[in-house]
Amino acid sequence: MQGPGEPETYRSAGCLITPATRRLLRDGQDVDVEGKVFDLIVLLVRDHQRALDKQEIIEAMWGLRPITDAALSQLIYKARRACGDDGEHQNVIRTIYGRGLQWVAPVEVVHADKPVAAEDAPTHLVPGKRRPRWADMAATSVAVLLCVGLAWWLIPRGSSEPSSALPRVALLPIDNATGDKAQAWTSQGIPGLMGSLLGQSRHIDVIDPLQVARVWRFTLPAGGDRIRHAKDATGASVIVSGKLSKLGHLYALSLHVDRGTWMGDDDIVLTGSEPSHLAVAAVPRIRQALDLTPPRLPTQLAQPVNAYLAQTYALGMDAGMHGRWSDAKPYFALCARKAPGFLPCRLRLGQAQASTNQLAEAGKTLADLLTQARKRHDTRLVALTLYHLARISLVRHEHATALKQLQQAAPLAETVGDIDLQTNIALGTVNVAAHLKRFDLAENQLRLAGTWIDQHGLKAKQADLYNSQASLAISRGDYAGAERADRAALAASVDIGNATNAVGDAYNLGLALLRQKKAIQALPLLAYTFRQGRRLHNTDLEFSSGDNLAIALLNAGATQPLPAITERLFAIGRTQKNPVWQAFAWILRGGRQWYDGDRAGALKSARQSVALVDPQQAPALWIALQYNVATAALFEDRAALPALSKQVDAVVSRQHRPADYGYTQWLIRAFAEAASSDSAAARAALRKAAATAHPGDPGNDDLHRAGLAIALATRDRDAARIVLEHFDPAQCQMADVLQLYMAWQRQLGDEQEALAAGQRLARLRDSMLAALRSHPPGIPAGAGSVAAAF
Repeated sequence: MQGPGEPETYRSAGCLITPATRRLLRDGQDVDVEGKVFDLIVLLVRDHQRALDKQEIIEAMWGLRPITDAALSQLIYKARRACGDDGEHQNVIRTIYGRGLQWVAPVEVVHADKPVAAEDAPTHLVPGKRRPRWADMAATSVAVLLCVGLAWWLIPRGSSEPSSALPRVALLPIDNATGDKAQAWTSQGIPGLMGSLLGQSRHIDVIDPLQVARVWRFTLPAGGDRIRHAKDATGASVIVSGKLSKLGHLYALSLHVDRGTWMGDDDIVLTGSEPSHLAVAAVPRIRQALDLTPPRLPTQLAQPVNAYLAQTYALGMDAGMHGRWSDAKPYFALCARKAPGFLPCRLRLGQAQASTNQLAEAGKTLADLLTQARKRHDTRLVALTLYHLARISLVRHEHATALKQLQQAAPLAETVGDIDLQTNIALGTVNVAAHLKRFDLAENQLRLAGTWIDQHGLKAKQADLYNSQASLAISRGDYAGAERADRAALAASVDIGNATNAVGDAYNLGLALLRQKKAIQALPLLAYTFRQGRRLHNTDLEFSSGDNLAIALLNAGATQPLPAITERLFAIGRTQKNPVWQAFAWILRGGRQWYDGDRAGALKSARQSVALVDPQQAPALWIALQYNVATAALFEDRAALPALSKQVDAVVSRQHRPADYGYTQWLIRAFAEAASSDSAAARAALRKAAATAHPGDPGNDDLHRAGLAIALATRDRDAARIVLEHFDPAQCQMADVLQLYMAWQRQLGDEQEALAAGQRLARLRDSMLAALRSHPPGIPAGAGSVAAAF
C-alpha cells in the first residue's frame, strides 16, 4: 500500500511503521500483525490529518467485495491492539462521530536521512511518564463519550472477541408434522430447550427463545415471508428452522441451519424415541455446523439429567412462550428440584414467578441462582440473573437498587457478547437513571443502546428505544418530546407487526397527551388500553392505564366512574402484593374524597398512601404524596404540618439533585408556616415556589391549589393574590382548583365569578364523560369502550 514518494517510516504513539518492509515496532519490539491489519494502520497513519469514512476504508481494504460490519470491526479491533490502543481510551485510533475513523496520535514523518529511535516516542505512551492531570481528565472524558457514541465500528472493551463477530442465532418454532396433537408442545418447546442449552456455550450469541417466539407471532406485512421477517426483526445472522415427523415408532427431527449468504447451509437429521432427547442431541450438531469448539462445561451442567426432565423443561418453555406463565411455573419448579445442576431451570422459574407477580418468591429464586452462577463462574447467567433481579426491583419502585444491579450486570453482558442483554440493560438503565435524575448516565446509555440497535439490526427493539427516549424526556419535563417519541414507538411497533406492544405504545401516547393537558385526546387511548390490559391479562398495563384514566377523570371532576376503577386498582395491588400500586389506589380514593368535601377522609387516605412508599427508594413519589397530606392537614390537623415539613426537608437534602424537589418542598413549607399562623412566612414560601423551576407542573396547578387552600383556611387575601396573578379560570383544566377558586370567590362575595367558574367546571366534566364513551382514532372498531368494563 505504499504510495509514490512515501517516506520510509512513520513514528507515532511509541510505534515505528515502515510500509516498505511492512514492519511495525512498538516500544522497540517487533509486533506480528496480519497483512490487512498492517494495511489499515498504514492507511490511517498516511491520512492522519482527516477522518476516513466507512466506505472509503472498505474500498481501500477490500475493493468492491461486500464486507460485513463484523469483519470491519474485527479488523479495527486488531489494529488498535497492535498499536497498544483499545476501544475505551482511543489514544491512537479514534472514532469520530458522524465522520469516521482517524489516527489521532501525533505523527512524525521520518525520511531516510534521519535516524529513528523508539526512545523518541511521545511520552503519553512511554511507561514511567505521566501527563498532567488535566490531560488525563480530558482524555478520559473524550473516551467516555466515544465509547457510547453512535459509531458503526464501536469495539467492546477488553481483549475478548468483539460481540459483533459472534454468530447470532435464532431458533425458530419447528413444524410439528407428526399428526399428533399431543406433540403440539414441540413446536415452541424444542427450540426453547435447544436455545437454553446452546446459550450456555461460549462464542455464540443465542437470541432468547422467548423473544423469537414473540417475533414469530408478529403480524406480517402483505406478501411478507415469516422467516425473513423474523430474521430482520431480531438481527439474526444464523437461522435454525426444522420439522418433527413420525417414522413408525420413532421420531425424526430435521433441522436446517442457515448461516447466511457467504457461509452456506447445513442440514441435520436425528431419529429417536423421544423428541426432547433429539433436541438435546441436536445441540452439539448445531455447534459443529457453526464451526464452534465443544463447550468447556461438564455434561451435567449443560443439560437436564434425563429425557423426562428435558421434556419437562421444554413444556415449561412452550407455556412461557405462549404467555401462560402460571402453567409454566410448575414445570420449571419440578425441573429445578429434580435437576438442580441445570441452572436455566432456576432462571426460568424466577421469570415465571415474577411474571405471575410472586415477587418475593422470584427474588429468592434468583438470589439463590446468582450465588450458584457465581460459584460456577457462569458470567452470562450472572448477568442475566442480575438483570431479572433489577426488573423486580423496578416493579417495586426500588430504583436505587435496580440501578446498582444493572450496573453490575452491564460489564458481564459485554464480556460474553450477549447483544440483546446488553441492549436491555442499557435501556433499563436509561429508565432508572432518568427516574433518579441521573441525566448524563441516562443519555450515555440511550446512545449506547441506539448504537447496538442500529449496528446489529435489532428492529424489534426500536420501539423500546423510543420508549426509553420518552422516559428520559418526561423526567426532564419535555412532554412535547415525549409525545414525539411515543408516536415514533407506536409507529415502530405497527411497522414491525407487534400488535401487543402497540397497545402499550397507545397507552404511553395517551399518557404523553395527558401530561400536556390534552386530556380530551388522551382519555379514549387510556380507556382503550385499560380494557385491553384486562383482556390481555397484562396487569402492569391494566393498572397503569386505569390509574391514569382515573386521574384524568378526577382532574375533570368526572367522579362517577371512579369508585369502580379505584376498587379494581385496589384489587390488582393486593393480588400483586405491590405496595406502591396500593398507594396509588389510596391517592385516587383520597382525591375523590377531597373533591367531594370529605377532608378528614382525604387526609386519612393520603397518610395511608405515604405509609406504603419508601422515601429512600422512591423519593419523588414520597414527596409528592406528602404534598397531598399537607393539603388536607391544613384543614384537619395543622399541628402535624411543621414536623411533616422537616421530614420532607431531610429527604430532599439527601438527594443527588435537591433543587429538583424544591418546588414541592416550598409548597409544603408554605402549608407549615400557615399552620403556624406565620402568614408572612407562608407568603414568602409561596413566592419561592413560584420562582422555582417546576417542569412537572407546567400549569402551576399545585401552586394554585396551595395558595387557594391557604387563603381559604387562613382568610389571607395576599396568599390568593400571589397565586392568582396570572390565573385564568376559563383555561383551567383542574377541577379541584376550580372548586377552590369558586369557594374563594364566594368567600369574597363575588357570586358572578363563582358562577362562571362553575360553568367552566361543568363543561370540563361533560366533555370528559363524552370522551370516555368514544374510541381513539386508529383503534379498530369493536374493541369496546371503558364503560363496558364496569
